[in-house]
Amino acid sequence: MLNLKTSLRTAAAFIAGLVLAGCALSPQAVNVNPQITPGSYAATGKRISVTVSDQRASKVLGTRGGIYAQTSNVTLSSQAPQRLKGSMAGALTQMGFQITTSENADVQMNVILDKLTYQPSVRSLIQVVDLSDAIRIVVSSPNGSSYTGSFKTEKHHEFSHVPSEETNSKIINELLAETLSHALQDPKLISAMSRY
Repeated sequence: MLNLKTSLRTAAAFIAGLVLAGCALSPQAVNVNPQITPGSYAATGKRISVTVSDQRASKVLGTRGGIYAQTSNVTLSSQAPQRLKGSMAGALTQMGFQITTSENADVQMNVILDKLTYQPSVRSLIQVVDLSDAIRIVVSSPNGSSYTGSFKTEKHHEFSHVPSEETNSKIINELLAETLSHALQDPKLISAMSRY
């Protein structure tokens, strides 16, 4: 009897997912606020400036799906570059850097978002979302020396129903956080920041 109830609940969840997949879904502008883990380098007051450039070929990450997929686009909010800058500045501050303007900086950092994609699909009644990003970080000194690091992450998610806007925001921010956290722990990037 217990197995029957469990099977019925599972079937109901699948049916609900299919119903939602067949409905018209709203477009979503994701609020960016990745929780970046700072690297181990101790900057001890070194001054750094941070800029963020969105150089993606398309501002649309993908679509949430549904019967009108072309109208359910997933994008980033207009504040995304500024929010990314704030998250990165917060992590750098925890590493001992002093955030300042480029004119007064010992080190200049430019975070370049080259790619961010959201690809939904349905496989064997499971709602699947594949995410990927690609970010370049250019670290330079006032004398013109520079280092460029490239970082990317891919994630595969499975759900019993179409993910909500809250869930989408969570998994996209986790993706960005993982990539940027990895960047701040990269030995070559840390070496460049300490050298300049």
